[in-house]
Amino acid sequence: MAATRRFGRFATGFIGILVAVGTLTTPASATHARPHAAAQAPFGISAITATFKQSEFATHYTIKVDGIPAAASPAPQYVWTLALTCVDQGCPNANGTDLSPAPNVDPNCRNAPLAGGQTPTGEVTLPSGTRVASNVYQWDNQATEFVWHHGGPPLADNCDHAKQGPSGHQGIVAVSVMWKGWTCSAQLGGTEDFDPLDVAGFPGVRASTSPKCVAGAVQQTPAQLMLAGLAQVDKELTAMIDGGKSGKLSGDQIGSMMNTAYFRLVRAIEDSGGLGTFGGTNAKVGVVFSRLRSADRDFAIIPELIDGGPEGVKYVDFSFEQAAESLANIGKELNPSDEELGSSFSKLGDEANTAAKDFKDGKLTHAQAKSRASQLAKAKEALIGKLPTVHGLNAGTLYGIWVKTIAEWGAMSPNYVKANLSAALATLATAQTEKKKLEGMLAHALGK
Repeated sequence: MAATRRFGRFATGFIGILVAVGTLTTPASATHARPHAAAQAPFGISAITATFKQSEFATHYTIKVDGIPAAASPAPQYVWTLALTCVDQGCPNANGTDLSPAPNVDPNCRNAPLAGGQTPTGEVTLPSGTRVASNVYQWDNQATEFVWHHGGPPLADNCDHAKQGPSGHQGIVAVSVMWKGWTCSAQLGGTEDFDPLDVAGFPGVRASTSPKCVAGAVQQTPAQLMLAGLAQVDKELTAMIDGGKSGKLSGDQIGSMMNTAYFRLVRAIEDSGGLGTFGGTNAKVGVVFSRLRSADRDFAIIPELIDGGPEGVKYVDFSFEQAAESLANIGKELNPSDEELGSSFSKLGDEANTAAKDFKDGKLTHAQAKSRASQLAKAKEALIGKLPTVHGLNAGTLYGIWVKTIAEWGAMSPNYVKANLSAALATLATAQTEKKKLEGMLAHALGK
């Protein structure tokens, strides 16, 4: 086994897992995944090599790719996933010191200096088959090289060298490359130097794996999943519109397809995590957008409830309370990163709760309740304009397009589509136009 540089391990001190999805090279040695038949992957990648650079307090992980032209179209996709998890024997051990380190997971050593990191919303399966659900980060803006920064304070790396083991900081680095319907991947644990051609026990030592290729998209970041979901919705909208105009699809069929596509669209934006967090905060954009839409609906329905007679009036205070809960939760999510804005949302939630109580106690007339709902809705819109940017985009503009994309579409029931097919198709066409605006903005902002 190659000699371990002890000074290097102490300077780097972090083991993690990285997965990259992108172009693959087919190396000639046994450490590369190489196609052997037409039914196998059209490209290959090498095993991961790790090189620690003392001057950077960072480890460079590299792969070689074979079989993909430099200007390939479509271009390959790379996803690097860093999962902080135990690699060395004896981990976790909480008794390490700077002078006598012991292997332990360091959740703060998450490669913060490398831009573009994303947090998956669910489990990630590493090339070895291990599933990880916490302390996992992904990058889809890197290619054949990934850099893990693991210096200690006061550097932004914020890593604890007392938690290193023989392999360095605890974690595993894995790379996955996707191209033409195939994914090739490999992984390596630790932050010490590693050459798969010069290390006894490969594959296996330091959680290393040989490259392997499988059909399908095995690893995608939240941003990639979001854009893939939007692209699928576009195909479904086109099929509905074309099928309705040609008479190949009935109103019943379009109504059913519409529901499926609508919820796919909502999940892509609000549930995938692809929008990340608001600049400078830990608040997830999709979650905040979902809460804002809920508050929109609750304020908007109050006049309808009042105009609907005694049965509807019974639910007015409840609608105020639901809006208050959404706004209060937004306030919590923005705090403490943006205390002023978070407090403003929380205060607006308190005002909505007061309106609910006053209406229940008879202190607000029906007309006053309508007016109050309108005032609170306008105050909410003003706060939306103060939200931090989303990947450099104005949050208010982005939210406005998002709401316009789904507003009328989401209000159409399958029965409405069946009875008003022409009008429904026109609404879907408008929704598709707005969706393409949204998708274009996001793709450009994410560099896709």
